[in-house]
Amino acid sequence: MTLLLPSDKFGEFRVYLAKNGYVFEDRAYQQFLAKKIGIVINLYTNGKIVFGGTDKSERTRVEEYLGLLKTSQVVKSVKEYLAGAHPSPAVSRPLPAVKRQHSSVSQSIDSPITVIKGISSNLAAKFNKLGVQTIRDLLYFFPNRHLDYSQRKPISQLTEGKEETIIANVWQAQEIRLGNRRSTEAIVGDESGNVRVVWFNNPYLAKQLATNTRLVISGRVSLYQGRYVFQSPEWELVEDKELVHTGRLVPLYPLTQGLRPRQVR
Repeated sequence: MTLLLPSDKFGEFRVYLAKNGYVFEDRAYQQFLAKKIGIVINLYTNGKIVFGGTDKSERTRVEEYLGLLKTSQVVKSVKEYLAGAHPSPAVSRPLPAVKRQHSSVSQSIDSPITVIKGISSNLAAKFNKLGVQTIRDLLYFFPNRHLDYSQRKPISQLTEGKEETIIANVWQAQEIRLGNRRSTEAIVGDESGNVRVVWFNNPYLAKQLATNTRLVISGRVSLYQGRYVFQSPEWELVEDKELVHTGRLVPLYPLTQGLRPRQVR
């Protein structure tokens, strides 16, 4: 999904927030907020969806949801800042009146997500399986949980019955049958040891988890036949080493086959 706030602009966005009195200790929340603002800025400025006239109630709902966007001036100034204009926070300039654009198809926050640049009909079909069909659905599509890179443990220090997070390499992954359920079993390891991981009813994962793939795995640790095992844990490919070293929180959204975490975030 292509949004207005790519990762290389996130640092500038944090500076903008600080200069305007918006301070958030939680970097994960800043990242989440930046993504959501990116969607809304796109809605305001891409010419496809116009918030004006009879659409005022829709604009109000979006701004209340985001909290930060209390006026459309904020949207405009963030867009200018990221474009390099860097407007002074002390100067408040009135916005010109927004003229409603007329088109053959009425578009609004309830328009299909395919109006967003970067979401193809194929990708939209995958989102539809998760109940995300409109812009409104996308704004209210929250993560199930977060992976906390700062709290990861070596495999040798795992504790039965606790929620644990590890970073490990995939040594092998294969489809197995547990009763009538087709599932995926993987053996993963780090410098301290190995552990078994089972994803029930997810046989397609076996093809995704190639040998030496590096994963973040988070879930409850169980004991089976004297050995530790993760059963259907949350997982993500380690695609950004900087995120691991800085120990930030990474949101985990519900997924379906063919939909990758980065596409959702």
